[in-house]
Amino acid sequence: MSAKRHEFSSYYKVLYIFYPYLEILKRVLFEF
Repeated sequence: MSAKRHEFSSYYKVLYIFYPYLEILKRVLFEF
C-alpha cells in the first residue's frame, strides 16, 4: 500500500511540474 501511495505522490509531483506547461499549451492552441 505504501509503495502505491509513493507512486501516486510521484505522479502528482510530475503533474504539478507539467501543469503550467499544459496551461500554456492550451492557451497557445486556443490563440490559433
